[in-house]
Amino acid sequence: MRFDVSRFPCSRAQAILIAPQMDYYLQSHMALVDKHWRSYGLKSWSVQQFEDKDPSGLYVQTTLHWRSIEDFQRAWDANIPELMNDLENYTETVPTRWIAKVLKQG
Repeated sequence: MRFDVSRFPCSRAQAILIAPQMDYYLQSHMALVDKHWRSYGLKSWSVQQFEDKDPSGLYVQTTLHWRSIEDFQRAWDANIPELMNDLENYTETVPTRWIAKVLKQG
């Protein structure tokens, strides 16, 4: 999947992913994210869990903070097998992705 990086002329970006299987996801998958994507410009990440029956319909959300949308695109395009093939270990669905320009952060 390609993202139109020209739409996001900014110095920071975030990617938000949604996935179940919390224990595996937190202990194993996020370690792979750190291992493979820090060198591409991943600055930080956080995992949020929603209350049961949250009106959003969400269960878990992960926010990845990047130096830039271009850095995220390079990491995604690298298609690192160890990271991408790990998807089946924590979910049976394709995670939903949102790409957003960070306007301000405190």
